Amino acid sequence: MASFVYLAVGAVRDIQVFKIGKTNSLKQRTAALRMQLTSHIACIDEIEALELEALLIVKAQSAGAHNLLPRKEYFRYSETVYQKVFSWFDNDRDELIAQVATKAQAKRDRIAKKAATFNTVMGSATAQRRNSNDAFRYKSASPNPITLEEMQAVIDSKLVQIAQLEHTTNILSKRRDSYLLTIQVLQEEVIKLRRELVDIELRVREDVYKEQEKYIAQLHKKHEQEIKALLKQIDDLQN
Repeated sequence: MASFVYLAVGAVRDIQVFKIGKTNSLKQRTAALRMQLTSHIACIDEIEALELEALLIVKAQSAGAHNLLPRKEYFRYSETVYQKVFSWFDNDRDELIAQVATKAQAKRDRIAKKAATFNTVMGSATAQRRNSNDAFRYKSASPNPITLEEMQAVIDSKLVQIAQLEHTTNILSKRRDSYLLTIQVLQEEVIKLRRELVDIELRVREDVYKEQEKYIAQLHKKHEQEIKALLKQIDDLQN
């Protein structure tokens, strides 16, 4: 399925930014992002789009773009840098895709190899289970009773199937644990950033309060001096 790498401009938290991102649907992404998509590059699949997105982010950083942390795909808007990135999208599409094509194909090959291995293991287990069940049903229907040796062979076959399924389950479980750990780390990072934001807001409010107090004190002192001067003028006039 085709995928796209896009360039967008807009605002995040009242800060002007531009964004380099990836999507499988430009229409849906435009509606969800609430930014103006100014250019895009079509890729043959999501793997190629991910590689191209990563390349463009690195190139933008090398060109002087400053990330809007903690999101690496958002950059503080700079007209000079933005125009440079925009020119890549408009003029260097084929060259950029050529730069990521080899890496993208290598990733496709790895994914296909893993899928083939998984299918082979599952297919083998399914075939063994089917053959052993057929053999067991045939013997059960036969007038000759099944022997202990044949029963043991069926049990051994079942144990092999169980071992293969357990192996596959362990692989999937490790991947799930890895994903859960990554999610946990990201959630902790979000909590940390939120705490830092609260601390910054409190410090800003404290600094503003101190400045206000200082200004009020200066104003009060100035008024006291003016009042004293006026009182002195009154005394002088009365005398």
